[in-house]
Amino acid sequence: MRVLNEKQIIDVLNGATILGGGGGGSISAGIDMLNTYKAKYGSPELTLITPNEMEEGKYCAITAGMGSPLSIKGIDFSKFAINAYNYLKEVASEMEEPKEISYCAGVELGGFNTFIPMLLSMMENKPFIDADGAGRAVPALETLLLHVNGCNTSPCVMANDKNDRVLIQTTDPKNAKLCEDIGRGVCVAMGMKAGLSGWILDKSEVENKIATMTITKTEEIGKMLQEIGPTDTSLFDKLDNARTLCVGTITDIKAEVKGGFDYGETTIVDDKTGEEYLIKFVNENLVTYKKENGEFSPIVTVPEITTIYEQVSAKPLTNADTFVGQKVVVGIIKASDEWWFTSEENVYSYWKTYLDVCEYKGKLIHF
Repeated sequence: MRVLNEKQIIDVLNGATILGGGGGGSISAGIDMLNTYKAKYGSPELTLITPNEMEEGKYCAITAGMGSPLSIKGIDFSKFAINAYNYLKEVASEMEEPKEISYCAGVELGGFNTFIPMLLSMMENKPFIDADGAGRAVPALETLLLHVNGCNTSPCVMANDKNDRVLIQTTDPKNAKLCEDIGRGVCVAMGMKAGLSGWILDKSEVENKIATMTITKTEEIGKMLQEIGPTDTSLFDKLDNARTLCVGTITDIKAEVKGGFDYGETTIVDDKTGEEYLIKFVNENLVTYKKENGEFSPIVTVPEITTIYEQVSAKPLTNADTFVGQKVVVGIIKASDEWWFTSEENVYSYWKTYLDVCEYKGKLIHF
């Protein structure tokens, strides 16, 4: 167990945005919420424990925010998260085999969705587990590592700041796709912002089915990112299982919002070599291409992570933060090993819907 201070929390959020791979919420959203917390309660302190430190017979709940970036911007999200978390505790206590929820954890990595459960942990004085449900950010519940490795999604709950509450309970507790479809409809009805809590996990599930020690990893990446100078573009080459793809300029962005997702593609040209890259995304970056002999050829796909940060500011970027003319560093990072605990065919099956949107029909391409 250790206690993270404000600087360490900010390092985590920076690193989580890098590993978010274009999604998971902007670092600006996380910092805004952190500042709101500070104004109300003073300097933040977060109790972080390893999965091994969980007590047998006690459970963690995974809590996230669901909604559009514009709807969430500038609001105090603590009520949304607490209302969802407390409702799930009620549901868990009334299950056929009652469960005691004693810990908080994140659904994915990102500047927003990593801080939501951190905020909840500090507000509720519950330990935060050094793990998350994806080891990156993902576009939908059925693409979470939680689902890929067989954790129950249902029961899950949603709540807003007024404590309007919805329980989503599917006959098959592993039906993450149905929970996703229902959840998005509820989110729209709640004004495109809601707290979401579910995935009641015991110690064994946390240790063996999801990405572990990811908060420590994001802290290390975030610290490195904050220490590099404006001319140092080598972050990815300093990380294990990562490499720099290009250092260049965004020359084109095509994007549209449809069905609660941001669909699009970003074109980047390397400033030194003139090599051209294309990244297709559905919220998160899913397929990365390099132009060869006049045609774009795929070089890497999810669950591997393609991610971007701004050259001068070293600010990690989501696809909501980019603009044409922006000077960026693009890197590829190997996905958490837990993604390959199951078969490659199984992993592909969960990503297929979103790869189809990108018009990608090939196999998964590894780092």
